Amino acid sequence: MYNGTRLKVDQDGIEALLLQSDRFKFDFSLDGGVPVSGDDNARVDMPKLGPTVQIGPMIKYKAWKNNTYDQSLVFNLPIRYVFSIDSGLNRTGYTAFPHVTYRRKVLFQEDRWKLGLSGGLLFGSEKYHAYYYQVLPEYSTEGRPEYDANGGYGGTRFIATFHRRDPKKLISIYALYDGVNNAVFEDSPLVESTGGVTVGFVVAWFVSQSRSLVEVKNWELD
Repeated sequence: MYNGTRLKVDQDGIEALLLQSDRFKFDFSLDGGVPVSGDDNARVDMPKLGPTVQIGPMIKYKAWKNNTYDQSLVFNLPIRYVFSIDSGLNRTGYTAFPHVTYRRKVLFQEDRWKLGLSGGLLFGSEKYHAYYYQVLPEYSTEGRPEYDANGGYGGTRFIATFHRRDPKKLISIYALYDGVNNAVFEDSPLVESTGGVTVGFVVAWFVSQSRSLVEVKNWELD
C-alpha cells in the first residue's frame, strides 16, 4: 500500500493524480482482468484467454458532501484502454464505467471504518466484447453457433466495500455484482449466466513504512 501526494495504491486500485479541485478530480487509473480457461464449459476446445490490463483517465465530480456525518456522493467516469497478455501485449479495445459512489465513515466496534457503495453501467468496444464473447467459425459447434460480438452496453455493476486502515494493517470486506441483462452480447452462446456475485475479504499487514511521510487527505470525504 502506498499513499503519496500524486500516486495512491490501496484497496481501490492504482491512481495517479493529474488535477484536483474541491469538486473535480482528474487522474489515471489501472485495473485488470483474470485469465479465462479453455476448459470452461462454454469454451471447451476454444483458446485460453490471457489476463488483461486496463489503463486510462478518470474524471470524478463530488456532487454532495455532508461534513457532519462524514459522507459524500461522487460521480465517476473512467475510460480505459485494454491490453490482453497472451503471446505478448495486445491492444484489446476499450471500456467505460460511468458510476456513482456513496461513501461515509462509520464507527464500528470503537474503530473508524469507511463504507463505500457504487453502482453504474458498463460499456465496451466491439473488440473488447469480441475478446470474451465472439465465436469464430472454426470453434462453432452444434451447441455453440458462430457469434459476432458488437460494441456498446455491457451490463451493470454494483460494488460494496467496508474497510479500515491503521499504521499496521488494512482490513477490507467487499461484494461485487455484475449483470448482463440487455447487454449487446447477452445472446452469445458463451454467456452462461446473466448475473453473478463475488464476495471476499483482504487482510494486509505493513511490514515497513517510509521514513518520510506525507499527510494526504481523503478527497472524497475530507
